[in-house]
Amino acid sequence: MKDREKISKDDLQESLGNLINKIGTKELSIEADSLKTFCVLTHHDYSFYLEKNLIPQGYLMTFTIPLFSQFFIMASVDLIPKVIKGVIHTFSKIEYFGPFRMDQKYFGKMEMKNVVEKKGKMGEYFAVDFEILVSKGKGEKVASDLHQFFLKI
Repeated sequence: MKDREKISKDDLQESLGNLINKIGTKELSIEADSLKTFCVLTHHDYSFYLEKNLIPQGYLMTFTIPLFSQFFIMASVDLIPKVIKGVIHTFSKIEYFGPFRMDQKYFGKMEMKNVVEKKGKMGEYFAVDFEILVSKGKGEKVASDLHQFFLKI
């Protein structure tokens, strides 16, 4: 296997930022079948949530996965094969700022937070935080889905 190119922190941030900008803000839809299946698999009472017009809080990561998937698919085309040897999910944190309701239209926007270059026993890597902010209407924040990944270089 050919050695991967070296990448600086600034170049990595620029490359990741370009991918995030290409994705932009996406409408995230709540699909009843998906939510019902989630409730069955996680032993939530779907009829209770339907009656209360609420979405189980644990559904947020399922809800935002299309943005993370799109990001990593795009990264897999050029960035990962050329400079990244591996990706490890190391941390996640979810916060809610308002009710997460079934009858709302939501939007997700990915942002890159901290990018830290590190060295350890296993070599060099970057610790990168990605956050998806979920909002409704005029940018009213509803939730934050934050994940940290180690990108092995």
